[in-house]
Amino acid sequence: MAGAEDFKLTTGTWVSVGLLRMRAIAAMAPIAQDIVVAGHDRADVRLLVFTTYLPVRELIRTSPGCASKSGAGACADSEVVSAGLEALQQEFPASSAHAAGALLMLEVPSIDAGEITDKGYNQSASRIESSWESR
Repeated sequence: MAGAEDFKLTTGTWVSVGLLRMRAIAAMAPIAQDIVVAGHDRADVRLLVFTTYLPVRELIRTSPGCASKSGAGACADSEVVSAGLEALQQEFPASSAHAAGALLMLEVPSIDAGEITDKGYNQSASRIESSWESR
């Protein structure tokens, strides 16, 4: 049974958001404090990786060409994030069980912008969609 936050890829495959989110947070420790899983009506899954780990946030802010207006870092090639994405893909090869890419985010998800609920559930919102489209 699909959860309320689960969604389908364009391939018709259901993505179990809660399970993927928890696996991705574990795979990207200690960088990932929270992750938003995106991909509704898309061909693949993408992750927005939120961190309060200050050195990572400062690296994103100060690296040339690394930050964009949307608050997303273009530095998804961080060793921890890349290793986490690779580990997920190797352990869970199905397209619905791993992500094709990830963005490190400079700011925490916003309840007011509809990016996350007050209970911490992932939501689709303009910043998520614009971050996705810019990649």
